[in-house]
Amino acid sequence: MLTEIIPNADKQIMKHNSKAILPLFAICIFLTQTLWATVPDVLSIPDSSEIRKKTLESWLLAPTSELKNKEPQNIHTSYGQIFQIKTEISDKTILIAVAPRKEDYTFDYSAPGAWKLFKDTETGKMKEIQFFFLNDPNIYVRLLPDEKPNKPKVHVDLIIYNSFVARNIPIGLQFEDLLTISFSELYELTYDVIPWDYVKFDPRKYANNEYMISKIRDNLPRFEYLEDTCYDENKNPVMISTNERRSKTPGKLGVNSSGFTKWVADGITYNLNEHYLRIEPLKRHTVDVANTMYEPPEIDKEVFASLNWTRNLAAALISAATDKDFDAITAGTDVLVEPFSSVLTNDKPGILKNIGYIKNTGYDISMLKSLFLVLASTEPDMFYFGAIKSRDTKYPEKWIFNHEAVFFPYFDKQGICKIVVFECGVETDFDTFIQNNPDTFVHLVRAKSTDNFLPY
Repeated sequence: MLTEIIPNADKQIMKHNSKAILPLFAICIFLTQTLWATVPDVLSIPDSSEIRKKTLESWLLAPTSELKNKEPQNIHTSYGQIFQIKTEISDKTILIAVAPRKEDYTFDYSAPGAWKLFKDTETGKMKEIQFFFLNDPNIYVRLLPDEKPNKPKVHVDLIIYNSFVARNIPIGLQFEDLLTISFSELYELTYDVIPWDYVKFDPRKYANNEYMISKIRDNLPRFEYLEDTCYDENKNPVMISTNERRSKTPGKLGVNSSGFTKWVADGITYNLNEHYLRIEPLKRHTVDVANTMYEPPEIDKEVFASLNWTRNLAAALISAATDKDFDAITAGTDVLVEPFSSVLTNDKPGILKNIGYIKNTGYDISMLKSLFLVLASTEPDMFYFGAIKSRDTKYPEKWIFNHEAVFFPYFDKQGICKIVVFECGVETDFDTFIQNNPDTFVHLVRAKSTDNFLPY
C-alpha cells in the first residue's frame, strides 16, 4: 500500500529499503502515539456505559426499597476496567453513582468517567444525571428531563464553576436512554450545540506562561511595596503621579501595583526593542467621559487610573511586537467575551441571569474563575492585566479603579486549570485574591506571553 502512493521512479528504492523503512515507520508511529497519549482528552475518560447496562435493573431502575442498605459493588468491564456503583439515600434524594477505580485503587465519584443519577426518594422519579470528564468536579455535564410529557426531550447543561456555558439545550432522547449512553456518544450528539472548546486543552501550549511565572517568582524577593512608585524608561524609581525621582532601598525594587505591572511589561518590551516604557503614555485617557457624570480630566484620572494604565500597557506591548502604533482603542486587547448564559446559585430560584461584561467596568469578580478557565482553553499562552474596580473607602457611593494584578491561567498535565496571580511584587493565591476583593469588578486586557522575558 505504501508503494502505491510513491512515484514509479521511487518504487525500486522503496522495494529494496522496505526492511529498513518499515521499522523506522513503526518507531515514528509509536513516538507519535506516545506524545499524544500525554495530552488529556475529554473522550479518553473511562467509559461506564457497559457497567450501567449491566446494572440497569438491579440498580438504576430498582425501587427505593431495594436500594436501601445496598452495599457498594465493584464490577469489571469487558476491557478489564473496574468501576464501583453505590447509592446514597436522604429524605428527598436518591443518589446512584458510578466511579472508575483510580491507580491507587480508590474510587473517586467526581473523577473523569464518574456518573451520577439523582432520583426522588418518595416517588422514585429520575430528576438529573451528571457526567464528569475532567480532573475538576466543578466542571460537568448535567442532563434534565423535560417537564412537558408531550415533549420527551432531554435538556443538557454544561457547567463550569456554577456558570452555564450551555443551558437547556434540547436533544431528542428519552431520559431513560441516558442511563446507558456513553460520554463519547453524548459528546457526538451535542457537538454542534455545546461549545466543547471551552473545556478542551493541550498542556503543551502553556510553556510561555509557565516560563514567565517561573521568572517572576525568581524575582519576587527583590520587591518591596512603595506607594505611587514605578520605574521610568531609564530604570529610575519615580513617583507615578509627579514623575519625581525618589530614593530606594539598595538591592530592592520599590513598586506599587501599577509599578509592578509596568515591570512585567518592561520585561517583554526590552527584549523586543531594547526600550522600557515611558510613564506618561500609560496615563492616557481610555474612557470618553463626555456627557457623563464625570468631569475630565481630573476625575477621569482618579476614577479610571488603573483601567487606563492596564489598557495602555497592553497597547504598548502590541505596538512593540508589531512595530506599529496602537492605542488602547485600536489594540483590541480588552477581554469582552461573554461565554456564560447564567449562573447557578444556592438561592431560590437557583439560577440567575449573568450580566457578563460591562463596558469600562469588566466582570463581577465572582465570575473570574470560570472565565479564566474558558480563556485558558481558548487563548493558550496569553496572560492578563487586571484593573480592579472597588468602592472608595472614603466615599462608598463612589467606584474607582485603584489596584492592578497580573493573571496567568494555564492547564497542567493533569488537566487542572491553575490561575497564578501576582500583585505589588508578591504572589497571591487565587482564592485568597477573590476573598480579599469582595463585591468588586475586574477589567481584563490580554497580552501574549513569551519565553524571551527579560525583567530588570
